Amino acid sequence: MFGRAYVSIDYTCRVLSIQKANEVAQHVSIGNLVGLHCVAQLDSWRSGKILAADSEWITVHFYDNDEERKVQTNRVIPSLSLTLIDSTLQAQNIPFDLFGTIKKFSLVSEPAAARERAEKIQTTANDLAAGIFPLVFGEFEARLVAKTVALSEVERRSDTTFHVERLSEPAVEFRDHQRLPDVREGITKFGSYDSDPHTLELVPICLPNQQQEMKSLIERLKSGKYKYPGAERTFATRFNYSAIVAVDSVAGLDQEVGRLLAEHPDWFGNEKLNRLFLVHTPEEGYSIDDESSPYYVVKRRLLEAGIPCQMVDSGTLRNPDWKDLNLALNIIAKCGIAPWVLPENIPDADFFIGLSYTQSRDGQRILGFANVFSSYGKWEFYAGNTTAFDSRDRSEHLGSLAQSVLERLKHDQALPASPNLVIHHSVRISKDDYAAILNGVRRVAPDASVSFVWINAHNNFRLFDSRPESDGSIQRGSFVSISRRRVLLSTTGYNAYRKMLGSPRPLDISADHYRPGYTMPVECEARTLALQVLNLTKLNWASTDSFTAEPITIKYAGDIAYLTAAFLRQHEPFQLHKVLERTPWFL
Repeated sequence: MFGRAYVSIDYTCRVLSIQKANEVAQHVSIGNLVGLHCVAQLDSWRSGKILAADSEWITVHFYDNDEERKVQTNRVIPSLSLTLIDSTLQAQNIPFDLFGTIKKFSLVSEPAAARERAEKIQTTANDLAAGIFPLVFGEFEARLVAKTVALSEVERRSDTTFHVERLSEPAVEFRDHQRLPDVREGITKFGSYDSDPHTLELVPICLPNQQQEMKSLIERLKSGKYKYPGAERTFATRFNYSAIVAVDSVAGLDQEVGRLLAEHPDWFGNEKLNRLFLVHTPEEGYSIDDESSPYYVVKRRLLEAGIPCQMVDSGTLRNPDWKDLNLALNIIAKCGIAPWVLPENIPDADFFIGLSYTQSRDGQRILGFANVFSSYGKWEFYAGNTTAFDSRDRSEHLGSLAQSVLERLKHDQALPASPNLVIHHSVRISKDDYAAILNGVRRVAPDASVSFVWINAHNNFRLFDSRPESDGSIQRGSFVSISRRRVLLSTTGYNAYRKMLGSPRPLDISADHYRPGYTMPVECEARTLALQVLNLTKLNWASTDSFTAEPITIKYAGDIAYLTAAFLRQHEPFQLHKVLERTPWFL
């Protein structure tokens, strides 16, 4: 960083199984081991991957020499997932709280865990400095100074100090231009930004024995409870329904939805977005990412038909306490009603584009998509490829996607003559991808300024605050420049809105700015970069929490990736109906 070498140290907890495959197979089907990493013993213990397995032999692909060999089951130690480890414990009737113990030793279950983590890191640094360093590389000798880099609000950057700056908590705007930084208080006190009266027809569907619970849930959404004053007062929206549709079995949910759509062809692609399917999808018997579950099958059918939908789990149906506000929020947002926005436009940006792609499980097929937001953080539209393409053609397709986004903005007469575009991505993309996207943008807007911002939430940085008034983590809104194009931004650190457990990780933000007509990037101003990202953490319409860890450009991309990956596993192509492209259909 700034021409100097640093060692980045963090504390983590890993859980490894040491049971051999023949022992595991006594409690778990041997077929569950296929595809897992392992270590296997031939002449020595070597790393590999399990390709096939039966009760006596396991076929292992060894990484070191790229060969396949059959190994006896008692000479293979599979790398079990936490789920499989937990299954073997239960199968042996061993009373052990695996996940609670992991939380304890991962330092995620304590409110002041940041202080303990900092102590462990410092102890490790001391051990490294005394026991491992100095390291010799030819003529060079590297020594470790076992002292953390100080963060100072007063001093500028030096060899031993980095400069930390603070941003104030952004406010958001509600009804009648009322502003508050606390989203939950603002939405319940003032009501939604979009205050025009709306009426939504709900189409509730559930099993026969849950009709009364569904009726009670809808009444709760209408009238509210505790601090939620109901849908009309909060969102200026009236919920109506004619009848609760009962389905004999969970397996019949999709068939019943298909019947309703066949009887009401006028429901398809209704641009008024004044109807929403409220479907109870029991989760029992299905894993959370099972693409064959009613949750994904029914949701896909309705999304392709252009009808907003909200799935309800069994826990919410039985007890909607403290869940009703967020559920009503999800419903109105999917129907095009804006609950809150930023009161002022974000500086140095006309539009933000969250760019991402979903890969098939074999990594060979890709589906690209983009979310577009105004400079006030308001959702504009979704754009995406409908059919997965070969991963080797990624640059070409991402460039075409960027071009289609700009063409749509131009068609909607929202594109200035010299637009300032900020493109966020959470997966690292290549220089060729940048060039293709830049060319796609400039085919429509030759005078556009384009900033590519990589937001990496999975980094190895930690920022601490040793002051007694904090919980040990650095305050939300603090940022530190670590190079001429990289900034660390704390989005979930010490704050007044949420008590944090564990040690928050800052976002590692890298940016390249391309001026009009230029093909070489220049650096972005650090404060502007941090301010843009922090503001975009306030606009998550999926929850009334006051902020999210990531900006919505990236969070929404992750939500879309999760859903579309499941749809791709069902079959291709997935074709979202055009009428839903202007709504956050994935919430």
